[in-house]
This record gives sequence, structure tokens and C-alpha cells, in this order.
Amino acid sequence: MIDKHKKAIGVPESHDLTCTGSTCKQKHGWDTDTYVYEERDKAGSLLAKYEVDDSTHMYPPFENKVTFRKVKA
Repeated sequence: MIDKHKKAIGVPESHDLTCTGSTCKQKHGWDTDTYVYEERDKAGSLLAKYEVDDSTHMYPPFENKVTFRKVKA
């Protein structure tokens, strides 16, 4: 899952993306998992924080959407 989110955000391979929390909610036929990530460089310095919404439609067609917001730079 982290690799999918890392690609969606555009985090370089040399940086680490660490999940620090998550929530789940269902609304209007969508099951949405929200993840909070920290991006760190090789030295361990915090570069950014992101909230990633990974949403899946619960009924056919089982569409999937991944969106993100940068919450801290």
C-alpha cells in the first residue's frame, strides 16, 4: 500500500514514507481509508507530511481513487 501511495504523491525512491496514523469511513457508497504519512530524507530529516485518501466504491464498478494533500512542508 505504501508503494502505491508513494508513487501517487511523487516521493523520490531515496526518501522514506512512514505511516503515522489512519482512519476509515463509509459515506455515499464509498469506503475511504485516510492515511497520514511523514516523508523523510536519507538523514532522517522531516521534509513533509501528507494525508492520503484511498477510496473504493462499494458497488460495481468497484472504482478506486487515490488523492493526497500536503499538510506540512
